[in-house]
Amino acid sequence: MKIIRLLFVVVLCAAFTNAQKLPNLRVKPTPKFDRSSLCSAEGLETSKYNDPDLNRAKNRVDEAYMYFPVNFKEIRDLEVPQGVRGTRRSTWPKATRDAVAKWEGIPLQVEGFLALTEHSGSLVGGIRMGPELCNCQISGAEFVDYHLWLVNRVGDLKINSIVIEMTPRVRKYHSQWTIRNLNSLGVLRIPVRVSGWLMLDQEHAGNIKQGQRANIWEIHPIMKFEYWKGNKWETL
Repeated sequence: MKIIRLLFVVVLCAAFTNAQKLPNLRVKPTPKFDRSSLCSAEGLETSKYNDPDLNRAKNRVDEAYMYFPVNFKEIRDLEVPQGVRGTRRSTWPKATRDAVAKWEGIPLQVEGFLALTEHSGSLVGGIRMGPELCNCQISGAEFVDYHLWLVNRVGDLKINSIVIEMTPRVRKYHSQWTIRNLNSLGVLRIPVRVSGWLMLDQEHAGNIKQGQRANIWEIHPIMKFEYWKGNKWETL
C-alpha cells in the first residue's frame, strides 16, 4: 500500500508541471465506498435500467491526496469518445470503455461561478434532485444529489456550463452544503472553487441538445467546495 501511494504521489508531482491541462495519469486512486450509506455503491440492482459501473463512479467517497487545478475549458471542451450512448457501460465497445477510462477518475480542481437556474419561479444556484437509481430511488432531502452548474464567467448560461454534483454519501460530512448556501453564492456571483472527481455521465447526453450543459463530463462527486471571501478561499 505504501509503495502504491508513493507511486501515485510521484505521478501527481510530475503531472503538475503542466497544471492547467488535464493530466494524463497512468496511476489513479482506487475508489473507496461507504457501505453503510443508503444502499450498495452499485445502485438499485433490481432495475433493468441500472448501470452499476456508472454508479460506482458516482458513489465514491474517497478524498484525493491532491487535486489538479485545471482551466475550466479543459473540462467543458473535453471530447466525448465515440460509442458513448445512454446505455449500460457494459454494452459499450472496449475501445469506448478504454477511452473514457483514460480521463475518468482524475482528481481535479476548477474555479468558476454557479450559474443561476430557474426553479419553482425563482433563480437558484443549485437544485435538489429527486430519487435516482444510483441512490436506490430513495427519496428525502438527505438521500438525493444536488445538481449545480458551473460556468467560467458571470452571466454565462447553462449551455456553457459543466455539471458538478454533491452526493448524499459525501454531503453528510459537510453540514454547510445546503441549497440555501449554494443559492446565496450563486445570486451574489461569488467565485467558487470545486475539487472532486472527473466523471462522464452518459445518461444525460440529451441535456446538451436541450441547452442544459456543454458536456457530459462532470465533477462528480464534489469532495471539497470553496468560495472567495476577502482575499482568500474559504471552505464551505
